[in-house]
Amino acid sequence: MKRLLYIFNWFYLFALSIWVAGMFLLGILVEVMVRVNLKDQPQTASKIMNGIMDVYNVHIVYTCIGLILAAEVVKFLVKRLGTG
Repeated sequence: MKRLLYIFNWFYLFALSIWVAGMFLLGILVEVMVRVNLKDQPQTASKIMNGIMDVYNVHIVYTCIGLILAAEVVKFLVKRLGTG
């Protein structure tokens, strides 16, 4: 039971780190690179950033939310059923 909690706690922390790192990397670094390289074409830069953020939001964030929810459910069940 302790190993299960350890693994799901690791999933929880991993998901949070991926989520925050993704927001930082995409929101700051990629945005700057796209805007600098395409400063003469703001519409194209906007379309590129929208595409990148859509992929991030749909695939990565929802996966992170799933891992976080799974970890919380396991923590709740262990508290409810007790450790064995």
